[in-house]
Amino acid sequence: MLSQLYLSIDALSTPIVKRFAELSKAVGLQVFVSSHFFDVCRASQVIRIGTRHWFYLDDILNSFDYYYGAVEPVELEGKRIVDYSLPGFHVLKDFGLFPVFLPSIAEPFVTCSQYLDFAELREGDVVLDLGAYCGVTSIAFAERVGKSGKVIAVEADPENQRAIEKNVTLYSRLGGSTIELVRAAVWKDCDGISFSSEGNMGSSAIEIVGIGRGTVVQSPSITLDAIAKQFSLSRVSFIKCDVEGAELHIFNSDFLRTFRPRIIIEPHIVNGALCHEAVSSRLRALDYNTECIQQTGVTLPLVCATPTA
Repeated sequence: MLSQLYLSIDALSTPIVKRFAELSKAVGLQVFVSSHFFDVCRASQVIRIGTRHWFYLDDILNSFDYYYGAVEPVELEGKRIVDYSLPGFHVLKDFGLFPVFLPSIAEPFVTCSQYLDFAELREGDVVLDLGAYCGVTSIAFAERVGKSGKVIAVEADPENQRAIEKNVTLYSRLGGSTIELVRAAVWKDCDGISFSSEGNMGSSAIEIVGIGRGTVVQSPSITLDAIAKQFSLSRVSFIKCDVEGAELHIFNSDFLRTFRPRIIIEPHIVNGALCHEAVSSRLRALDYNTECIQQTGVTLPLVCATPTA
């Protein structure tokens, strides 16, 4: 029985667990814990995440509908469970091509729709998907730019890379366009970095997120200029940037003044503060107009940047 598998988080006493217990009560949810997973519950609705991803409980408690509504739940003992505790295939809502292999928590397609609305992609465009996670956004971009276009997916986390490979393989079997995968962290240099591999959306440089979240690995790093050189790019139409704080380091004057792409960025908390103002200021200094828009379903904004000329 489900009720025999876990304890209420209220029964535990560590300071961080107490904080989650207090937050769950404040938002009208319950949290239960087993040796392998947390269940966040609202009546019969359940989001399950692995215990190694405990630091995502804040996001799930604050944006339950966003993550619960991202995929089709499964029925078990009267519960409707969205199970992100192990890598696996899910039916991602509003993504109708095939079931998607997720390393862990889903990025709801509603966010991808906001990217597409801003990008205004056309047949033949060139897209850089920085922080491609499981590859769904890359596939959505490829659908818009067609076989005459190009999508380059950049991802450093090895678990996420394996998910991209599975999903891109499925896409290719449906006759989809080729998506190029760069197995590296987009960064300010090509010297390599220490990287926190979490098999989740928040994997990032140790310099940004610190240790204690994922497995520390040494990852290759690559600059935007090096990507352009590697693929002999003569133009870049659009950049989607979701790189967990690295957005403060990667944009340089030579690349942006050469290619002038439209850019959408999901900003992150760096050194205790959301970096949307800092990254917007950086882009404005490089002759971009910037606007922060509300990201559907969550509190984080999106920074939309358009070249002035």
